[in-house]
Amino acid sequence: MKTHISLIILFMLISSVAFSQYQFSDQHNSTVLMPSFTGYEGTKFTTKYRDQYPSVPGSFTTIQATAEYKHVNYNSSFGIQYLRYSEMALYTNEFQLLYSYNIKLTDNFYIRPGAQFNVSYLSLHTEDLLWGDQIHTGFDPGYPRPTIQNIKFNRAIHFNFGASILTYGDNFWFALGTNHFLAPQLSFLDGTISRSPIEFIANGGYVFRSKKNPLSAMTLGLLYKNYGGFDQFTISGLWNNEFIVGGLAFRGMSISKAVKPFVNGEAIIATFGFKFVGLTIKYSYDFVISGLIGSTGGAHEITLSYNLKRASKE
Repeated sequence: MKTHISLIILFMLISSVAFSQYQFSDQHNSTVLMPSFTGYEGTKFTTKYRDQYPSVPGSFTTIQATAEYKHVNYNSSFGIQYLRYSEMALYTNEFQLLYSYNIKLTDNFYIRPGAQFNVSYLSLHTEDLLWGDQIHTGFDPGYPRPTIQNIKFNRAIHFNFGASILTYGDNFWFALGTNHFLAPQLSFLDGTISRSPIEFIANGGYVFRSKKNPLSAMTLGLLYKNYGGFDQFTISGLWNNEFIVGGLAFRGMSISKAVKPFVNGEAIIATFGFKFVGLTIKYSYDFVISGLIGSTGGAHEITLSYNLKRASKE
């Protein structure tokens, strides 16, 4: 069944998925953000599934699978990451090689530069699209007819590169990262040039630990993204002990040149999960509070991770 997309709904969706790439709600200290977090929590295996806007026609789903290895003797961490995300008729399979190097400056201050190399395979399923020139308001047995859009190809392979730097101690972290250095061509239309802009990310937080129970802590985090003129920020609070994890976050859209009317609140995110002997299972749900409230179905996200015995800091 072909997907019918009105221009109004599409424009509103752009304000919420402005980055035109994968996004997760549960992303504390995650390699999804930047490569410096590779090995930050030791040797670890993670998989995620996100279903965004299930009530909207089309598919907005993302799958992540990551393996991180921390080599203490060489102050280095290595990772490999696979991401598959779909946006209506556009499907992307991305493979990433990750690396970070840990530098100890004092007993409680470290610097961790990181780099990543990406290979992306994009496929556009044009049979699932209905173009403007195929729409006819009256009765005509000849509709829908073939589009006159000049689609040069519907598959592409892109190479990309990203880098980041992380500073951290026992109770804090702050990181800066960039991605899409090679600015690949994204358009499938002949004669149209549309390149991926460079993405900028800032991420930081502080951990308040309980004096009575060292395994119980409250983590406050702030995440900021800028991509192609769109801004997005997330303020989060996450509480956990040795068995339970849960928290709330607020994600907003800043004033941007691209879509000035869509500002401030986008979603409130609730997270809850369990931990047991290195295994963590978390569920997150996005309560949409923007102009799309009541019409998207929010977003469901499941995270499953297994952390081997956490290696001590170098």
